[in-house]
Amino acid sequence: MAQTRDIIHLAALLHDIGKFYQRADGFWNSNEFLKTDAKNLEGVASVVGQYGTPSHQHVYWTFQFLQNEAESFDKIGVNLDGENGLYNMATFHHKPNSFLQGIITLADNWSSGLDREKVITPENEKEIIQSDVKWGRFQYKRMPLSKIFNRLVVNKIVPDINDSEQDTFDLEQLSLTRKLILGKKINLEAVDLTGTYKELWKAFEIEFKQLPLDSYKSFTDSLTYLLKKYTWCIPADTSTLFDNSLYEHLKVTASIAQCLYDYWEENNDSLKENNRHRLTVAANHFPLRLWCVDLSGIQKFIYDIASKSAAKSLKGRSFYIQMLLDGIADSLINDGKIKATLSNLIYSSGGKFFLLLPNTVTINERMKELESEIKNKLWKEYKGSIFICFGSAAWKYKPEMNKFQKKEPYEPKPDIEIDGENGLKFLGDLWKIVTDKASEQKKQKFKEIFLIEDSFDEFFGGKFETGGDTQLCAVTGEEHESLVNLGNNTKVSKQVKKQIDIGEDLKSFKFLIKSNKGYELLKGLRNVAIVEELDSRQNSHFNFVPDNTDLSFQKNAMAESNNSFGFQWYGGSEQALLTNGKIKIAKNFEELSGILRQDRDKNNSKVIFQQGNFNRLAILRMDVDFLGKLFTHGFDKSQASFSAYATLSASLDWFFSGYLNTIRRQEKYKDWVNIIYSGGDDVFAVGRWDSIIDFANETQKDFKAFTGRNDITISGGISIINPKFPIGKAALMAGDAEGKAKDFKRKIDGIKIEKNALNLFDVTIGWEEFPKIETWKNKLVGWLNKDENGKSIISSGLLHKFFEYYEFGYLKNDISWKWNAAYSIARQAKDTKNETKKVALNELKNLIFTEIDQKENFRFEAFIVACRWAELENKDKSKIDK
Repeated sequence: MAQTRDIIHLAALLHDIGKFYQRADGFWNSNEFLKTDAKNLEGVASVVGQYGTPSHQHVYWTFQFLQNEAESFDKIGVNLDGENGLYNMATFHHKPNSFLQGIITLADNWSSGLDREKVITPENEKEIIQSDVKWGRFQYKRMPLSKIFNRLVVNKIVPDINDSEQDTFDLEQLSLTRKLILGKKINLEAVDLTGTYKELWKAFEIEFKQLPLDSYKSFTDSLTYLLKKYTWCIPADTSTLFDNSLYEHLKVTASIAQCLYDYWEENNDSLKENNRHRLTVAANHFPLRLWCVDLSGIQKFIYDIASKSAAKSLKGRSFYIQMLLDGIADSLINDGKIKATLSNLIYSSGGKFFLLLPNTVTINERMKELESEIKNKLWKEYKGSIFICFGSAAWKYKPEMNKFQKKEPYEPKPDIEIDGENGLKFLGDLWKIVTDKASEQKKQKFKEIFLIEDSFDEFFGGKFETGGDTQLCAVTGEEHESLVNLGNNTKVSKQVKKQIDIGEDLKSFKFLIKSNKGYELLKGLRNVAIVEELDSRQNSHFNFVPDNTDLSFQKNAMAESNNSFGFQWYGGSEQALLTNGKIKIAKNFEELSGILRQDRDKNNSKVIFQQGNFNRLAILRMDVDFLGKLFTHGFDKSQASFSAYATLSASLDWFFSGYLNTIRRQEKYKDWVNIIYSGGDDVFAVGRWDSIIDFANETQKDFKAFTGRNDITISGGISIINPKFPIGKAALMAGDAEGKAKDFKRKIDGIKIEKNALNLFDVTIGWEEFPKIETWKNKLVGWLNKDENGKSIISSGLLHKFFEYYEFGYLKNDISWKWNAAYSIARQAKDTKNETKKVALNELKNLIFTEIDQKENFRFEAFIVACRWAELENKDKSKIDK
């Protein structure tokens, strides 16, 4: 039988499902789905306006949905009837009739961050919304989900754009298609979406009936993912802002409601109730605590490997570390004392996750115990190369929120209190405080280890060398007392062998099974199995579809055992493969660079052909510029809410962990680019040199299209190496190149610009320069190509002259390079009788003398990148099509 706290959680998770249902139906007096019992429900909302229709109509459709699915709720042991049954708890969140119903009302308000006391009706909504779009009276059926990026504050500038200028998403099931993720503009004449809502709702109903009913937990875990699949694209609110996802609002409301209840259970004087069952938090009580858990040392762990067998290990190593973070999050959520749900996990990607938990003594003490246990386990396994940091802060909204304001100018006021901090704060301050507290632990990462006697002795008694008859792992170079032989006299540690096996399994996997079977992530954590097919007998808690546009719960349903179903995006879910009959083999670094081999498993492998003459491997590292500022200062202080932060986090994860796979799956990349790591806002990819350059450019272009902003940018660095070069060192080189891109500053039209750049060939260029660079690269390659007589329009020697002018003139601030270059090219043009060559040389002369470095037109550095790119492509001109 479900407990009271479970009913509160489920009621909050479904409290606004009626918004989805209502928009798929007709109107109050002409609908298809709303039955008489639901319409006659008393005390839910007031009757207002000349039309005689109730406010907050969606709650009636919420009640109708719960009635429709009563059999499912009954099977998982949820009480439906009574004052505090599921029906009333979910339905009466705008007009609570009991203390417990008031908890959901308070959670709803805190999730949205708005003063929900203001009643929005058809009569006054036009007074509240000022828009250039003709929404019509029933705008809630016409408003699509606006991208959360539309209103992010960048460089302290609050965007002031019309509704019609906003980028929005289509109303579709969640997927990774380019059309869906890049979105579209709103029409001035808004389209009625009722028909689209109806199709989406019917599909949702079908899959809802496929949810597992073995237990409350398996049902609600699966329901959480099903809601994500269908309600991610629905605006939670259409009266003020329409860029908060309904899914994120439902999830955050469920988390806050359960936290408030748990805190009240331990502190009965913490919530004060008025005669309308509205709740406020008593002074000196902070019922919520936000936790940041940061897994540090990830990049060094992934990159710090020797060259031998690196290709086999790198992918598994990256995947392993991501699953380790998920496993730690799972262990905290499912701990018997914490008793959290997936709703409490606000965000997890990019090496850290955020949990919203009750600020109770019991849970805080348990989190400290688990923190110590996990740190000790990580120490025993990794000896400090990977460590975890916890940071947290308790908080609450102030009793009277003042976020909603009809008249201009808007003057936002701080609206949260943080325990231990003086004065009222903004929500962005909370995120910064908890991340800073986690970061502070990095300075004392071995503090807990010193308190453990055995670990203390081990740390100071020889952390770096074990001595004796130890051997070195071929991949990491670390000492181990026992190694596993991979053949060919290659020996690795047991840990690396596991990572290699994982990398092999990832070649063609479809599902991640989190159970007590499979690979052990860390002692005491849930294991992970990587499989192509599901087996109902696995009795697993989660079944994730890592990268599939068909996220069908119906197909994946299993009636047996306590299985639950979900999905998660995983950047790099597919790899470049060689096919030999039915056997698929992941490419090694040489093959990825263009060198294809015969009988590669034999010691005497021989080259049968090459992709080109210049077979080099490239390493790409990229991340979003000023991401920390976007989280702490990105929302206008009047519009920040927990739902908004959750929507922003989910959007970034959707792009980097999911959509990047769609880019890589294109024909031009799928055989030549491997995404090793992509999550949060970080990208680490390996591939053939020319493919990586194109991949980096397409990633940044699509990211800007995804955000709909030219001032939310991404920077990167590329290192180009021989495929036998140590991959760990190459990754560090790419990181240094990325750092140079992050330091890049210039002026465009008199405006200072930072970052938004790429470091390529050890030269930093702004992405705004890339199209012209590519154009000139293509021109140069065309002029370098030899005709049927074996002659080219220009020689590679001319490119080398440009390199000399750059190195010995331009970089030394000797302006004479320009005159010398123009004169030399002009003489060649005068002396040649080839008219095509004359035109090409004159175009180069004009570029050098009249365009380069003139009024910020085209920098010499950018032209040098074009020359270097053209030179390498010319070397590679004998490509053989695969």
